[in-house]
Amino acid sequence: MGATNDEGILRLKLRNNKRYKVVVYRHGYEQVEKKIKIENDSDRSVFTLNSYHSIFRINSKPEGANVQLDDENIGKTPMLNGKPVPIGFHRVRIDLGGEFRPWDEIIEFNGKEKNLTENNSIKIHKDYLRLGNNAENKNQLEQAIKTYAKTPRTHPDFAEAHSRLAQIYLDEKKNYDEAIKEYESVFDIPEIKQLVYKQYAVNYTNLGHAYYAKGNTLEKNNKITAAQYYGKAITNLNTAKANTRFFPSDRHDEAIHATYYFLALSYYRLYQATKKRSLIDKADL
Repeated sequence: MGATNDEGILRLKLRNNKRYKVVVYRHGYEQVEKKIKIENDSDRSVFTLNSYHSIFRINSKPEGANVQLDDENIGKTPMLNGKPVPIGFHRVRIDLGGEFRPWDEIIEFNGKEKNLTENNSIKIHKDYLRLGNNAENKNQLEQAIKTYAKTPRTHPDFAEAHSRLAQIYLDEKKNYDEAIKEYESVFDIPEIKQLVYKQYAVNYTNLGHAYYAKGNTLEKNNKITAAQYYGKAITNLNTAKANTRFFPSDRHDEAIHATYYFLALSYYRLYQATKKRSLIDKADL
């Protein structure tokens, strides 16, 4: 219905002889709820809001991380004695530094205690993306491969790290089996395969490219298996083609070009293997 003014007053037009349930809330205060009945136009209801805090306890694995609450340093983990925090939403940042990535979340404090210790302790992960990217920038590809490969499936950066690993295998190492393996490990995550995380749509282009390249290596000696790889390439590239609107903006045109280019080549190679006229028509298109 609105907010009270600086004097704590809010005037509302309500119907007489009707009951209302009124909820009054302010960040950092205890919510008040009560039922009122309006008898006449001058009726007034008063709500007293008590300051309301949640006791915040936190620990991290490993321990010794700096803890910030709304950009203010409040200590290091473990913080077991508890710190009073006003009820509401607050930004909590935990930073161990070094090779570890910061943990940064918006948390709702909505009870008498917010306990992030013991089984609820915050797991701080190594920053494999930064370490791998640093190695790539120094052209230390073997070190980058080892670093990205260490990223476990439970790590929040698993998909991005293994996508980068697959790209190195595809573009730099020409190791198409490993590239396919890494891209498929990313698509094993249901949310990515179903494009809930739309930034991974371009991975369908990259996986299609890897399947096409693998088929090329087999064409002279094993046309049947090569054709199977071309078929897989077409499936993935068509998925990419249907989702080009989700391609990253910084390389959007390049990704669209690669999608159509490898799709055309895959149709053409499959046509050569099967002599199905419809395939060459699709390649031409």
